[in-house]
Amino acid sequence: MTRSQELLSQVVSAVRDLTERLDRVERVSEKMELILLVREPSSVPAAEAYEGLRRQVVAMRTERTAHLNQLVEFDAALRDGADQGTLQSMVDSWVAAAGLSRVNAFDDDSERFTVLDDQGGEPEIIAPAYVDSASGQTIRPGRVRFMSRPLPESEDEAPSRVASTEGEET
Repeated sequence: MTRSQELLSQVVSAVRDLTERLDRVERVSEKMELILLVREPSSVPAAEAYEGLRRQVVAMRTERTAHLNQLVEFDAALRDGADQGTLQSMVDSWVAAAGLSRVNAFDDDSERFTVLDDQGGEPEIIAPAYVDSASGQTIRPGRVRFMSRPLPESEDEAPSRVASTEGEET
């Protein structure tokens, strides 16, 4: 899978997730509206609660539209033959606008990473972790592996390598 396809897959997944969340908010909003109208439709708390829910639904629709626009922009760039640098720049701007941080450093007590292989040694980041800057919540855990590095052979211990050509002895 190319980097562009991976990025497109991530954007599609994010839009799918937002669509599901919007659907849930709309269902909850409809239920709350019905409950408020049945209990005390003219009360100030009911009106305030309804207004709060209405604003959340509007905000979710706005957010979904923004993500759909990003998907369209990404698709258009791919179809126009954008290079990886252009696509990376687009995604970087969306990541920054969304308040996401990429964590590329592994601390010994880091819970933001999934360890894939632990053979001791230094950590090697396979994929960064993505963190919501506002809440500190890990959105997508990073992946890290610990690979022991073989010591380089010293010149004294290295086997001798003698080149030979046909017809010559070594």
